[in-house]
Amino acid sequence: MKPTTYRSSISPILWTFIWLIIGVVFYLTVKPAFSHPNIFHAILLMLIWVPMLGFLVTVMLGTRYRLNRDELTIKVGPITEGRILPEDIWMLERTYHAMASPANGLKRIRITHAEGELLVSPANERKFIEHLKAINPKIEEIGLT
Repeated sequence: MKPTTYRSSISPILWTFIWLIIGVVFYLTVKPAFSHPNIFHAILLMLIWVPMLGFLVTVMLGTRYRLNRDELTIKVGPITEGRILPEDIWMLERTYHAMASPANGLKRIRITHAEGELLVSPANERKFIEHLKAINPKIEEIGLT
């Protein structure tokens, strides 16, 4: 079976909430710079905000799960979050838990494996599950329909 990359779904509710918080913080940090404009403040704000916003967009658009016979690799933007052996996975379960994880959607799959748990939200969920089960047919599914 050839390696396949699955992109994370993107939840409009989750990302609207995140961008709303960022917008408020941005406004609160930039507003004083406009009340007393000076080039130092402008450069400092650009050095802080441009990389941060670029990183957030990269995370939002670049979260993906690469699956092959040997491993499931989780990438969050430019960062490799982790690697899991498919034979170590024993359960996939539906969850809507919003805790921090390499999942940009709120409709998530909890992967229970030998070293713990991980939440993912592949856009093509059914194909992702079928691929995992083709590698390890012993995986139990709970609430995934």
